Amino acid sequence: MDLSKIASFELIKSTLFSPERAFEAEKPNSDLNIAAIRMILYCVLAFTLQFLISAGASLFGFGSVGIMSRFAGLPVLFENPLINLAAIVLVVVIFSFVCSAIFFLFARLLGGKGSFVVQTSLFFVGLLSLGLFSLVIFNPFLALVQLLFNNPLLSTLFSISLAIFQIWVLSIAIKVSHGFSIWRGLASMLVPFILLLVGIALFGIYQYFSIRSELCNQFSGESIEGYSLPFFSNC
Repeated sequence: MDLSKIASFELIKSTLFSPERAFEAEKPNSDLNIAAIRMILYCVLAFTLQFLISAGASLFGFGSVGIMSRFAGLPVLFENPLINLAAIVLVVVIFSFVCSAIFFLFARLLGGKGSFVVQTSLFFVGLLSLGLFSLVIFNPFLALVQLLFNNPLLSTLFSISLAIFQIWVLSIAIKVSHGFSIWRGLASMLVPFILLLVGIALFGIYQYFSIRSELCNQFSGESIEGYSLPFFSNC
C-alpha cells in the first residue's frame, strides 16, 4: 500500500490551508480501509509522542509530566501500554465511524447526494490532518502559553479558535462529499450535537422533577430532629 495515499505531508498541508481543493483531489481515492488506517496511524503517533514525553519527564526527574502529557491528550485506560494503545485505537476508530454515520444521515436529510464511503474517507482525512496539527503544533504551543502566562482565559480563547477551525474544515469535507453548500455541511455536523444537548437537558429536567416528586412523597410535612424541611413544603 502506498503510504503517500494515507498521510503525505502535501495532503495534510493542503487539507489545512486549502481544504476544499484537497478534498476534491482526494475524492477519487475514497476507501474505507485507508480511512481506518489513518485513524490508527494518528493513535499510534499520539501514543508514541505521549510515551516519549512521559519517559523523558521521568528521566529528567520531572515525575508527573502534568501539562506536558496534554501534548498528546490520550487517556490511560489500562496499565499495560500495548493494551492501552489497542483499546484507544478500537475506541477512536469505532467512534469516528459512528460520528461519520450520524453526520451522513443528517447530510442526506438535508439533500446530500454523496456516499458514505466518500464522506467517511474525506472526513477521516480532515480528522487526521487536524489531529496531527494539534499534536505537533497546537498542543505544544498551548502548553507553552500556559507555562508563560498561566492565563486560563487566554488558553480557552485559543482552544475555542481551534475548535471553530476544526468544525470549518470538517464541514467542508461533508460539503465536498455531498455537493451542497458549506452551510448544509455545517448543519450536518451541528444539528446532531444540538439535538443531543437538548435531549440531555430534557432528560436532566425530567430526572429532577421525578426525584423531587419522589422525595416530596416521602418527606412532605415531615421534620428531621425538630427541623422543618422547607424545600418540601411547596410540594
